[in-house]
Amino acid sequence: MRWLLWLCVLAALIDLQAFGLTDLDEGFYASVAWEMRQSGDWRTPTFMNQPWFEKPPLLYWLMTLSMRVFGENEFALRLPSALFYALTILLIAWWGNRRLGQGAGSWGALLFAVAPLSLILARLAITDMALTFFLTLTVIALWEVSNLTPPTPLSVYGEGGASAAHGDSSSPFTERGQGGEAQASSERGARGKVQRLFWASAGGVALGLAILTKGPFGLGLVGLLYLWNARTLHERGLRFRWVIFALFTALLTALPWYVGVYLQHGAEFFNEFVVKQNLLRFAGGDTAHSVLPLIQRGDVGGVLGGAVAYLLFYVVVLWLGGLSMAGYLSVLWGREDDALRRCLRSWAWLVFGLFTLSFTKLPAYIFPMFPALALLAGGRIIGVRFRSASHSPLSEEARTSPPLPVNGEGESQRAAAPSYPFTERGVRFITPLFLTLGAAVWCAAALYAPMWQSVFWVVALAVGVPLTVFALYKPAAPPWTRLAGVLALLIGWNGALTGYDRFALKPVREIALKPPPYRTLILYRVNPGYPSLLFYRKGQYATSETAGATLQQMREQGAYCLTMDEAFARRTEVLILSETQVMGRSLYLIAAWSEKP
Repeated sequence: MRWLLWLCVLAALIDLQAFGLTDLDEGFYASVAWEMRQSGDWRTPTFMNQPWFEKPPLLYWLMTLSMRVFGENEFALRLPSALFYALTILLIAWWGNRRLGQGAGSWGALLFAVAPLSLILARLAITDMALTFFLTLTVIALWEVSNLTPPTPLSVYGEGGASAAHGDSSSPFTERGQGGEAQASSERGARGKVQRLFWASAGGVALGLAILTKGPFGLGLVGLLYLWNARTLHERGLRFRWVIFALFTALLTALPWYVGVYLQHGAEFFNEFVVKQNLLRFAGGDTAHSVLPLIQRGDVGGVLGGAVAYLLFYVVVLWLGGLSMAGYLSVLWGREDDALRRCLRSWAWLVFGLFTLSFTKLPAYIFPMFPALALLAGGRIIGVRFRSASHSPLSEEARTSPPLPVNGEGESQRAAAPSYPFTERGVRFITPLFLTLGAAVWCAAALYAPMWQSVFWVVALAVGVPLTVFALYKPAAPPWTRLAGVLALLIGWNGALTGYDRFALKPVREIALKPPPYRTLILYRVNPGYPSLLFYRKGQYATSETAGATLQQMREQGAYCLTMDEAFARRTEVLILSETQVMGRSLYLIAAWSEKP
């Protein structure tokens, strides 16, 4: 299993530069990081030399450092996301094996690694993979701090414990036993305090870095998780002072940047970052990704369409983006009394439910629930495999395998294995149909011919998706099916990304690089806005809203213009220098007549 996990990590590192920067978000982040490197101002992110407060600076810092080592290219920009993808896989595997039983973490890590949304976000220079790693580490730290129960008073009795309990202290053996056990108890208590301090510190730093990655909503999510599970956590040994310590550590990690940038920019930072990018975005203020404009049309189709998108958007994202785990979604409403699984399940529901309530919808918003879902699914696989082996009287595995390790509840995996209604007719027939339809959707995308460079990529993805889903949904399938499926999936995914770049991105880069970098390139009525062009040109870059202002700037500055407005491009005042096709639409590079070569 380990070699499959490392194969996923290696594949993410290999093809980071196989395709150009996508837009919009990746283009913005890359250009902001490039400007930060040029200016040397690590406090205030800027885009086109103007303050850019859409996101906190941690990803920009990491991308800037990466560019210093690997140069100004796609590999350097995407390397942080690939590394956090690898770290998340390792974290899931290590902690899942430790707390849910040997093998549960490895299965969970593989399910997470080959989920379509994971494969996408691991290769993009955006914040979501880093945020998911930090939040997952925070959730794990919260559980670990609460799971280190102190020694019980009875543990001070050694071999002579019974005599000591009855007041018989005359025996030298009793004294030695009592003293030795008391010393061991003291040592265990000291180790427990050190471990609590470590996990509280790690969780606080991770939460602070999450706040520096995408804003304060991460603090709200973890706070709600704590409130939801406070009774269970405190019953298991969590002390409120450790919660306060972790919160203080998180604030100490994140607040220096927030305070510094607020002191420098004041209301501009507060209104843009706190109000617009957090509060209003949750309420649907980001009209480009909001369902509100559809509902506000007022017609029956718009209202119904908006309501369906509002309620079911993340159901579809979870189904297609987490297709490798979709066969185990019933773990989200399992009936076991295992406190650890309840905590993981509450985290998954919290993330899913909160962003379902949000009017702004983006697929990556629910991605932080994927590690918890993967861990729950990994625990399900191990539990079912163990039950299947133990129920078979002729099973060699059941006769020869050693006892399963103790899980986080202090119970054997045999006792902790949850009971699920696998024999129910609905589960037997609906789940395979559910997975088959999801695989068919991805295969249909693979057959979209214009996006592919050769039929080889199409075949790889069309074979890899269903084979991987089958091999993961049926853990008893031969190991070669997992290897073949993952290999085909990774190869096909590489073809999908390079094909998309060739089809939708490369023509734009090529035409935008034709003007000399010392001349301004104006983007007028170009959709999307291609902010990545600032990074690729490394020169003057501007946008314009009106034809008159565009033409005036072209004349005064000798600027070039990139536009999809055919009527503007064919005006008598301008000259078409180059033309290309992008996703069925014409893109023109023009200049004013005064700039005719």
